[in-house]
Amino acid sequence: FLDFLKSIFQGQIDGVSKLITKSIIELIKEKRVSIIFLDGSNLGYLAKQIRTHIPNVKIICFFHNVESKFFLDSFLRVKSIRSLVVLWINFVAERKAIKNSDHLITLTKNDSNILGRIYGRPSDTVIPIALEDKYEQSNHDEEINKSDRYVLFVGGVFFANEFGIRWFIQNVAPYIKFKTYVVGNGFENLRSEFEKFKNVKVIGRVDDLN
Repeated sequence: FLDFLKSIFQGQIDGVSKLITKSIIELIKEKRVSIIFLDGSNLGYLAKQIRTHIPNVKIICFFHNVESKFFLDSFLRVKSIRSLVVLWINFVAERKAIKNSDHLITLTKNDSNILGRIYGRPSDTVIPIALEDKYEQSNHDEEINKSDRYVLFVGGVFFANEFGIRWFIQNVAPYIKFKTYVVGNGFENLRSEFEKFKNVKVIGRVDDLN
């Protein structure tokens, strides 16, 4: 239990234990790695240990989002000891990532500005998500009635998506004349609850977004 508490205050999350960190540092030394790319600011504990043991390595940290802001929003929605601990441990990890990284990359300018307000250091580079806009023909195209009107929500279950679509199906879907389709991993578990509302159809997880 004491080790668990210590890990919280050190920001050890998402599989970043002392044992894993030690093996990574040994691998960096063995392979003579000169640049480390951290896929998320939740890996701040690892960043600090690498900086301590191999100070000459260049560390680049990529932010999927600002974790402190993300989990603050989560805590404000569900105020509990657990959500407070999750907020704290992510804040500690993220702060270490920023302090020990040479270069910070965010997806948006807004995230960069939030980093500046919280930690006093905006990102060095903004690289937006870029996806090829394409549609591949499938065997199911003939089943689609092109004249049907519908609302399409696509996204996996996490607090913001769940909160947003639940509000929509309660306050909007029953009052429009066409269906709302909910597509995304995990939403199949909410099918019975959501489909009680008028004009709502839950698809849930799909293997092909086409």
